[in-house]
Amino acid sequence: MILSIIFISLSIHLVIIGGYYLIRNRNKYVIRYSDVLLISFYMYIEISYFILFNLSLIVILPLEVANVFWIISIILRILRLSIPSAVVCFVFIQRKIRILPLYIYAFFGGVLGIYLIFTNSFQIVILNNNYIYIPKDDIFLLLNYIFNGLVMFITNFTYLIGYKRISFSKMKKLHLILIIQFNINLIIYHAFLLNPDILLIRYFYLIMVLIFLTFEIFIIIARFDLFLVVTNKVYDFIIFHRSGVLLFSYNLARNEEIDDSILKGSILIGVNHILSNFINKKDMLNLIKMKDGDIIFEYNNQYGCAILTVVKHKNKMIEKAVQLYMKKFTKEYESTLNKINNNTQLIDTSEFKNAKEILYDYFKPFMV
Repeated sequence: MILSIIFISLSIHLVIIGGYYLIRNRNKYVIRYSDVLLISFYMYIEISYFILFNLSLIVILPLEVANVFWIISIILRILRLSIPSAVVCFVFIQRKIRILPLYIYAFFGGVLGIYLIFTNSFQIVILNNNYIYIPKDDIFLLLNYIFNGLVMFITNFTYLIGYKRISFSKMKKLHLILIIQFNINLIIYHAFLLNPDILLIRYFYLIMVLIFLTFEIFIIIARFDLFLVVTNKVYDFIIFHRSGVLLFSYNLARNEEIDDSILKGSILIGVNHILSNFINKKDMLNLIKMKDGDIIFEYNNQYGCAILTVVKHKNKMIEKAVQLYMKKFTKEYESTLNKINNNTQLIDTSEFKNAKEILYDYFKPFMV
């Protein structure tokens, strides 16, 4: 009982710390409130599962209450397995089929949960001041094996086919550690379910769940910005004035400034045409689709400048990061831009060299 209380206390502290850092760094990570809510919901499921699982084993609670906690913990476990696996599929598979695992988990997980609620699948005994739940229903075990087998197969298969698409080596290591822990938890849980009277297996499983939770919190605190990148890349980041003059350019993939000569000629003429035709108009071009990537445009009519961002593929995170960059850039260089637009100062691009520092605020995960 003491160990269960310690485990519960540790898990609550971990989730509180992770939630605090997630909310505090929301703008730094460039994520929306809806993303924060989804991550918080998943963490709530994780902590609820862990707490109810531990409480269901403590004999100090009435048997009926402990049994209810045990059933709810299994249902929550279905959710805590389905959500990360579905997210892996959604990230690594770029076709409509990526939502298929979600329907599979909803069907088989729903069948398993409903069957568990309306049947008596466990025999409960007391051993060493702990409740022991012994499976006595072969159908429940079969459904459980099918669901867990599907989760393990789909998650690992998706990860293997998507591994090469992960943008950076550090990110590959993070995903690999998570996948390994995910599989270990699945295997140990089945060992515990089939041998509920062996306390060593139970405590080993609880420790592994706690380690998995700790690693998730570590990602939120230390590496969540990198984790958001996954398969995307930002190649070139270019700021033009509406006169067609290049103010600042940087290649994030190589972590170096772009040689002006590369942007001259037809590229400069094309960008200048876009700027002259779309700045100060209501319907402005904001995306060009290419074979090997996308070009995102962000305009500021007041200061007459535009950002051209070449990315592997467009997403809302990068769009928001570009918008935040434009806001900070125009605020920091407001005086210089006003002088240029009022024809009281020649354009000296060296004044915009420090624009690189703003990149670290919003694009650090994409910079090598």
